[in-house]
Amino acid sequence: MNPTLAAHAAAILTIRILGAIKTSVYIYAVPVVSVITATLLLGERLTGLALTGMALIILGLVISEGRLPLRRKKA
Repeated sequence: MNPTLAAHAAAILTIRILGAIKTSVYIYAVPVVSVITATLLLGERLTGLALTGMALIILGLVISEGRLPLRRKKA
């Protein structure tokens, strides 16, 4: 099976199961997984810039999922 076809089939299946909005949130985790995989399997160097980017992505995911209690000013 063509890897591209498998990736598209997995994406479509995920959208059907989780819904488009929930699936799109997890798409943002792809760079984090890619960096970790490259570090572990390919021996790539983990730089400060990569760590900063990963931290920002994870923070964005946590905020978008509502898992970080942020104070909001009352109007």
